[in-house]
Amino acid sequence: MAGLAYLGTHYTIYTAVGYLLGFVVSYVLNSIFTFSGTQLSHRTFLLFAGINGCLLIFVEVLQFSLIELLAIPELAGVAVGMVFYTLTGFFLNRRFVFRQA
Repeated sequence: MAGLAYLGTHYTIYTAVGYLLGFVVSYVLNSIFTFSGTQLSHRTFLLFAGINGCLLIFVEVLQFSLIELLAIPELAGVAVGMVFYTLTGFFLNRRFVFRQA
């Protein structure tokens, strides 16, 4: 994300690229380390994809609202989106994707 931002890419593009690249890595690492014992399956991946895809859309709208409509500096707007995505994603994925049996 930082590299694309440095190159002048619009924040909606560099945040989407960053989140999507981190998406697959996050699924695998969460299933192995954070929520160990969860079986990787098509069902859990699709659920993870659905939750995180919706979060990405929400974050893009949140960032647009903060940066374009409220004139908050880009870095601050992106940071708010990152914190929201991380915290909300953790709790939703723990509750619905990586549930312990």
